[in-house]
Amino acid sequence: MKYRKGIKIDIDSIFDMVKKVIDDMNKRGLYQWDEIYPAKTDFANDIANDTLYVLENENKIIAVYVISEESDEAYNKCKWDNPDDTTCIIHRLCIDPEYQN
Repeated sequence: MKYRKGIKIDIDSIFDMVKKVIDDMNKRGLYQWDEIYPAKTDFANDIANDTLYVLENENKIIAVYVISEESDEAYNKCKWDNPDDTTCIIHRLCIDPEYQN
């Protein structure tokens, strides 16, 4: 297995995996993602911002995630142990159902 930065040509493979994950989540009653979010444009923007990473197994993308300093307003209400340090957040963490658990 190999971790690497995502690139533009990965978007279709990423999105195919995301659709499988959404189907799996729906079967489990987890309705966090749908046909609107996340969209291909979200992943394209992540790649453009140099924040998207993939995990490959035998040249197949089996996981994707974003690490960035972007956060929702709710994060500002948290009491951080080191409030003066930069905080990185994991977004859009997605693992192919065949590789979960």
